[in-house]
Amino acid sequence: MTAALFTADEYIASGDTRPRWTELVDGEVFVNTPSVRHQRIVQYINTWLFVWATAQPGRGEAPGQLDIRITESSVLAPDALWFANGKLPTNDAPAAFVIPELVVEVRSPSTWTYDTTVKFRKYEAAGVAEVWMVDTASNTVLVYRRSSPEQLTFDVSLELGISDTLSTPLLEEFAMDVGDLFNR
Repeated sequence: MTAALFTADEYIASGDTRPRWTELVDGEVFVNTPSVRHQRIVQYINTWLFVWATAQPGRGEAPGQLDIRITESSVLAPDALWFANGKLPTNDAPAAFVIPELVVEVRSPSTWTYDTTVKFRKYEAAGVAEVWMVDTASNTVLVYRRSSPEQLTFDVSLELGISDTLSTPLLEEFAMDVGDLFNR
């Protein structure tokens, strides 16, 4: 017997009745089990993005963790995200129905392979401008971005270590010390 598949709308409508830390991928619900270190790093990144976004008007919004409706059958929950001004989701929506410019995934032993393959491809196909893959096993941040908005795939990739600073053309004057990130 095959498990029932859900649509993105059914999944979003289930709201508080579904378990915490789940995502919908091609109609199937997946559960993540994050570690304490994972959550500390996620909180650190979300704090940096929030502080940067609120420091000056017009810097968009970094709402922390939020469900993103990627397709008719997939709702992903990146660990952190950022929306440019003019692309912000509505305040009363149960999930974002617009694609963020930046998404961040932090390694969890239960989902890393899935994050770096299935989710990565879905973010790329949906038009996300930049993805950060934070690898807590190697203490590196893998950055994937498009060289221009017209670029169909991520064509720029960087690997940043503990002696590097994470910055991005998306976020003017944003600079986060990668070493500090991994000292959580």
